[in-house]
Amino acid sequence: MSLNIVVIFPELLNMFGDAGNIICLAKRLKWHGIEVNVRNISVDSPVDLTDADIVYLGGGGSSETLLALSKLIPVKEEIKEYIDGGKVFLAVCSGFELLGESFEIKGEKKEGLGILSVNSVQGDKRISSDIIVESDFGIICGFENHLGRMDIGSNTALGKVKYGSGNNGRDGFEGVIYKNTFATYMDGPLLPKNPALCDELIKRALLNKGENGELKELNDSAELKAQKFILDKYGI
Repeated sequence: MSLNIVVIFPELLNMFGDAGNIICLAKRLKWHGIEVNVRNISVDSPVDLTDADIVYLGGGGSSETLLALSKLIPVKEEIKEYIDGGKVFLAVCSGFELLGESFEIKGEKKEGLGILSVNSVQGDKRISSDIIVESDFGIICGFENHLGRMDIGSNTALGKVKYGSGNNGRDGFEGVIYKNTFATYMDGPLLPKNPALCDELIKRALLNKGENGELKELNDSAELKAQKFILDKYGI
């Protein structure tokens, strides 16, 4: 049994060390006894998702995000087909915004890939904080650092904010889940201290391949200790 992880433009979209998400996914797959293949798509290479079981799109600065957008627009239908087909996709930070209908950079509105029915505008002040979210996969602890204020409309949120600002600092929600796509402003990276969420991505990818999705229990004491430190810090 094996899973293929495809990383889109890692040389551009790795602003907060979010390549750690891929390291975490690969490690946990190996610990679960599953072979893993990681394929990076460079900015000058064709975006081919035909063999992908999990796709990752990270975040970058303004110029990197705009360059990524220009390279992804020609293949947005292929990405949409992948996502609408229920394949697993994780988008973080500006990767979240890129999948949406529109977002702003330096006050200028840009059309996104239009795959998720979400829209983001820039706020006056950057949101930069620890964030704690209650989700169907347990507590998720992360870090948020974004100017965007995301409106997810009627989409299902990744979770409800217990501490921090989340999508926009108003509605109390963070991220979005659409089919098997998880999009979030949490970075730094996200998965190493949230093993249940990481394993959820793996389970869904296995189910897509006709496997039963059952994973053996791992020793997550270090990861849960990292979570507890954040929870205790804010009395949650």
